[in-house]
Amino acid sequence: MSFPPVFTAILTKMLPLYGVMALGFVYGRAHRQAAEPISFLQIYFVVPIVIVASLANMAFQPSYLLLPIITMIGCCVVAMITYATGKRVWDGNITNIMAYACGNGNTGYFGLPVALIVFPPEAVGLFMMANVGFVL
Repeated sequence: MSFPPVFTAILTKMLPLYGVMALGFVYGRAHRQAAEPISFLQIYFVVPIVIVASLANMAFQPSYLLLPIITMIGCCVVAMITYATGKRVWDGNITNIMAYACGNGNTGYFGLPVALIVFPPEAVGLFMMANVGFVL
């Protein structure tokens, strides 16, 4: 059975990411440590360095400033549609949680490593600009 070249290219680039995830899972099971020191390092040191480095590699154009605004508007529209639909389906606060979850993506902790693997360094800066819209 032959796979398309795009599939094999992405798979070979993502296998190390899944390997690191598996190693982290095994290490977490074997060593019961608190996750706070690791998450502190990641949030305050690793992620800002990656963001600044990816934005520095980007050939900036003023039109790129529209990207966070467009993604923010898209997320708000999806969240409002989900909220309006959810009011008819669920009772209570589950509607609020569903609207937030549908308007927000896991682009920081999973999307960023995938973008670093799949896209060239110049395009990762664009991904980070769009990620600002998800955060807003």
